[in-house]
Order: sequence, then structure tokens, then C-alpha cells
Amino acid sequence: MKKWLLFLFITIVASLVLGLSACGGGNSASTGNSPSAPSSTPSSAPELVAYLTADNDPNKYYDSYTVKTDEFGVTAWVQIPKGKTVSGAVKFFKINYDGVIEKTPWDSVRGFKTNSNGEPVSISGMSGRIPPGIYHFQIAVEDDILADLKLIIP
Repeated sequence: MKKWLLFLFITIVASLVLGLSACGGGNSASTGNSPSAPSSTPSSAPELVAYLTADNDPNKYYDSYTVKTDEFGVTAWVQIPKGKTVSGAVKFFKINYDGVIEKTPWDSVRGFKTNSNGEPVSISGMSGRIPPGIYHFQIAVEDDILADLKLIIP
């Protein structure tokens, strides 16, 4: 498991570097990940890409996004190459700044299925005034966690 996490971390860092140079820069408070540069995933979900977009910054793709205003909107997306489909689940939960998982009205686990046309699929989102914390969109296929997207609200 540790080797897989290390591999995933190195893959994400490499895609961030490539994605940021392709986008012409990045947000200093957030990390970017371009859906056009997918990271490698287990055979249960070949080439699955997961990312967040922000309403006020629709042309950037993030693994982690820090909110800068009281009013905001973010959407979590998954995508797979044309001709393929994958079904999975997204688990949504919050961790406070002490590292403790908190129960919230947003806690949920929802299923998703990608499109065979290669277009991204919206799997979850948040907007408005949300209490501070770190909100996770954890994406899994066949019990393998493939992505843990984070929305950080200071």
C-alpha cells in the first residue's frame, strides 16, 4: 500500500508540473492537475482522471483548492478516455483542523459512471457559505481509492 501511495504521489507531482506548464502558471494556494495529462491508475480504472474546478476559475483544474472568498462554488469531475466506462463511488466527508473527522449534513457516498464519449462527468459539488475545514471528495473504483480531492476552507 505504501508503494502504491508513493507511486500515486510521484505521478500526481509529475502531472502537476506538466499541467502547470501547459496552463501557463498556477495558483500559489492550490495545486493544479490538467485532465489532458491523466495519471496512471490500476487496471480496474485505466486512465481515470479526477479533478476539481472552481466557479471563479473555470479554466484551472485542481487536486486541492483553497477558498479565498466567503461565496464560492466547486465541482468534482471524473473522466476516462473515449470508448471506455468506469463505475465507482465518491465518498464526501470533512476533517477539522485538528485532524478529526466531523459529521456534517454533506457526508455521503454516491455512485458514479463515466461517459463512453470521453467527456468529463460531474460527480459532486459545493457552493455558498460552508464552515471551515478540509472537505474530501474521495473517489474509489472496486474498493481502490484512486483520488482524494480536497476543498480547504480557512
